[in-house]
Amino acid sequence: MEHSFENNLKQGEFMKGYINNIATKSKLRLMLLVALFGLISIGLIGVVQLARVETGLETVYNDRVVPLEQLKNIADAYAVNIVDTTHKTRNGNISFSDCEKSIHDAKKIIDTNWKAYMATTLTVEEEKLAKDAQEHMTKGDKITQEILQACEAQNMEALASISINELYPEIDPIGEKITALITLQLKVAKEEKDKATEIYEMARVLVIILIVVSLALMIMIASIVTTDIQYKLDKVKHGLFSFFRFLN
Repeated sequence: MEHSFENNLKQGEFMKGYINNIATKSKLRLMLLVALFGLISIGLIGVVQLARVETGLETVYNDRVVPLEQLKNIADAYAVNIVDTTHKTRNGNISFSDCEKSIHDAKKIIDTNWKAYMATTLTVEEEKLAKDAQEHMTKGDKITQEILQACEAQNMEALASISINELYPEIDPIGEKITALITLQLKVAKEEKDKATEIYEMARVLVIILIVVSLALMIMIASIVTTDIQYKLDKVKHGLFSFFRFLN
């Protein structure tokens, strides 16, 4: 540790000695270059890191926030447009024609939102869950079609049989998988948020280091320039005094 400190001290003395040997005009230019280097470096770090944060935010919105709405629409379509509609039709609360319309709407909502969701960027874990959900949805589509046919035929007996024996065993697993996918969206969104925080912290540290180093170099150069100018002024003053003494 002491050896490292001594090396740093020697390097500092060497740099100071080197700068002392440079002309005053060059020293001022060097100070300007240090300031420009610091400003450009800080600007570049800010632009690059902000671009990374922006990319992360776009990922969170496009691949996590939007899919949350899509998955919710799918879950609602199964729960409301299919399950509730089946029970309401069976209980006589709504007509068979309303049942047909609701089932058609459900199929359209599910198909549109699922295609849009699958077009987003999926993680490995998400792909596996989505594949499982797709398998259950295929079975759910079969039940949905049976419900639609029963409503079209106004077959209350078939509708009651589906409602009692097949509806929940086929639809519930879909809801479980959709819920798992929603939970995963929140988990990945948090990971992206943590990543953005890490990028911010790293950029902040780099900027602080650059500011401190740039200021230290500028102060050192400014001190050397001031001392150099003062020394040269003293020499001129001493020369003038000697000249006037000679005249006297």
